[in-house]
Amino acid sequence: MSAHNLNHPIHIGGFRELSLIETDPPVSGIIGRGTYANPERVARYLRQHQLLAVAPDLPTDRVTGELGKEGNAELRTDGKYTWDSRLAYYVETYGIALPEEFARHVQLRTERDLRGL
Repeated sequence: MSAHNLNHPIHIGGFRELSLIETDPPVSGIIGRGTYANPERVARYLRQHQLLAVAPDLPTDRVTGELGKEGNAELRTDGKYTWDSRLAYYVETYGIALPEEFARHVQLRTERDLRGL
């Protein structure tokens, strides 16, 4: 990990309804577009990395509006990227697409971890 990455990680927001960033795509445009060989592995990756911050949030599914579907907003990092850990729920439940570069990064990191490197 370079010092540059630690000082300026790349944030992946996922989708507008979760990130509240207008330039992120709406969730309707990314549902079912995730092409992960193992979505559970991607979700686990999103949940397990270093916790940077937590913000209490009413657990609401941003697609259906149902309560009790996700937890607090947790900002997590692997040193290169930062993300809201609630993205894991949307990867598992709705197959949302994450940026291709990040998906490749997760695949390489998890395969390396599985090999014990």
